[in-house]
Amino acid sequence: MVCGSGDFIAEARRYCKMLGGQMRQAGVIAAAGIVALEQMIERLEEDHQHAHLLGDGLRQIRGLSVMPENIQTNIVFFRLLEGENLNVKLMTRLGEIGVRVLPMGPWLRAVTHYGIGREDVRIAVTQIEYAVADVLAT
Repeated sequence: MVCGSGDFIAEARRYCKMLGGQMRQAGVIAAAGIVALEQMIERLEEDHQHAHLLGDGLRQIRGLSVMPENIQTNIVFFRLLEGENLNVKLMTRLGEIGVRVLPMGPWLRAVTHYGIGREDVRIAVTQIEYAVADVLAT
């Protein structure tokens, strides 16, 4: 999505065409952008609160490190203190039990978003705690 003045958008369209980029049925993507701008901005604070809950819960799990100490968005980075190889095992184990995280270098990334509530965060922390114990025990 591109936001800006009419002149800015015209310039962006010109560059897009010059570089060969053109989308068909872009209305589907534009619709998501409209919903985000019109309905989701007010609830961003809720996502950030849930990320703080997640980070606080993860900090209580022995063997995990959470970065940064002060979470400022809806993204939480964490990792096992044991090393990157075990982080891959942890990510795989979490995926098997329905907790989705992505690798970002030596860290795992978890994101709170629309549809993730306080109870979901609590369940995720519990599942992560069990998965950490399982991975460290092997």
